[in-house]
Amino acid sequence: MNSRKCLFVFIISIFSIGNTYAEILEIGEFSEFDSLGSAYQAANPGDELVFTDSRTYEEGLNVYKGNLTIRAEPGQSPTLTGTGSAYQGILHIGRDGIVIDGITFDGEGVSNKLVSTGARTSIIVRNCEFKNASYGLFVLHTKADQREDLIIENNVFNNNGNDLWLHNVSGGIARNNIANSDNGNGITIGYWSSDMHVLNNTVYSNGNEYLMRNRGGINIQGNDNYVAYNTSYKNTWGISLSQGLNNIIEYNTLWDNTHENLYFSINSNNNTVENNLDYFTDDFEGYGISILFYRSSGNVISQHTSVNASRGVWFSEMGGPSTNNSVINSLFYGNDKLNSIGIDAKSQSYTQNQLTHISVNNFKTLVHENLTFTQLFEDDPELSSVFLFNPTSWALTANTLGQPLGSQGIDSSVVDTLSCQPALITGKPLLGDDMALNLDIALVDDFGNERTDVKPPVLEVTYNDQYLDSSASASHSQLMQICTSSYGNKLMLGGNGWTFDIGAENLSDGNYQVMLKSTGNYLIGDDCSGVFSRQYD
Repeated sequence: MNSRKCLFVFIISIFSIGNTYAEILEIGEFSEFDSLGSAYQAANPGDELVFTDSRTYEEGLNVYKGNLTIRAEPGQSPTLTGTGSAYQGILHIGRDGIVIDGITFDGEGVSNKLVSTGARTSIIVRNCEFKNASYGLFVLHTKADQREDLIIENNVFNNNGNDLWLHNVSGGIARNNIANSDNGNGITIGYWSSDMHVLNNTVYSNGNEYLMRNRGGINIQGNDNYVAYNTSYKNTWGISLSQGLNNIIEYNTLWDNTHENLYFSINSNNNTVENNLDYFTDDFEGYGISILFYRSSGNVISQHTSVNASRGVWFSEMGGPSTNNSVINSLFYGNDKLNSIGIDAKSQSYTQNQLTHISVNNFKTLVHENLTFTQLFEDDPELSSVFLFNPTSWALTANTLGQPLGSQGIDSSVVDTLSCQPALITGKPLLGDDMALNLDIALVDDFGNERTDVKPPVLEVTYNDQYLDSSASASHSQLMQICTSSYGNKLMLGGNGWTFDIGAENLSDGNYQVMLKSTGNYLIGDDCSGVFSRQYD
């Protein structure tokens, strides 16, 4: 009895040691294995199954061994087409630790999912192409322990019904993918999916204008996800939310989507949407709606920039009112067409949404006459040819096309605080010599944006000549003239704000002080605030 136990332990120990050495199993016309299936049968956890040529392999596989890598050899582009099983697809992954890299999945003859997963905690799919199927990549029931355990990156999706679908998935990341199909959704964060990061993807030409379901660029059905730095264009919807809750959507660029660039569908509540850019080109044909609320509540849109829309924001009441939404600190610049409306709403939405600190202009009708606004502004400089606002615009800090543009939503009629924090002035005048110093003042507003449309502060230099004779206590002050620099008007505009060249001649040893107006609230165009002082003995 004891000898059998020892033998059993010995055998298990040898088995464990043997599996610590991963093998590379090569697949190709002149390799050890001529099919993925045969290599898989010989594989152990930790092994790599490597395609050594760019042939087309007509086969499918259910992967129920964990910790395997299935990849193409560098420079090779193998294609898997499946075996004609419409339901099963080409590859189904049922274990954790699977990496798929550099393979093309072609669904000609496969009408369901090209690659589907049921891995519980970890899978990585990168550098692959998915085309010609109902679903490109369908990830199901994967709850990553760490974000690096679930990665979908650098893939291309073409001509699928739905390109990338994440259903009941959490904790992972989908980044740097390109989705280009004519029907369905480009990227879907499905129901019960949460804590997914969807970053820097490009989604275009998705959606069938004549179908009313399952179409769009990026569709969010789950909760608590982060969607940022994506580009979605020429779809039916750019980004749509379908009962999605508490998601953060920021720094995305949405343009020329047929119905809406940004769509809040029924019960899409409490989402935060900020620093996004949406626009429509001059030759665009479609509804041209920037933002549509459809029976959704509690959403906050801020720092949003909309350009050339036929309708900026629409609070629809089909199916019920949209209430308690906020649109703040944003700019909407319309296309000036006959029926264009900046902000539109039906009766139950007149006063139940917050509309504050926004600029609406260049629409035939700026706002619905019954809407209630706080600080609505209508005048702003023209757009440039690449959808940039002029640098003098009070409403926007201009950046390059495709980068997020943060609107400020203020004009000369609004009281704003401009703060210049106290700073030390270095340098000490010498007896009988000249004094010169430079002072950089960065002017920023409440949003942290540098402002260049503000008049320079009134600057006063006071020189105090302190007699050091112990028998004399007298002192006097003399207002010194600020030297005129080669830039004219005694100042120049530096990289960080106003730069002052201050000089005075023939100073004796003493004190000097540089002062600005005290901190406070000032109208745009007034002198900026702050106190700069330094005493030298």
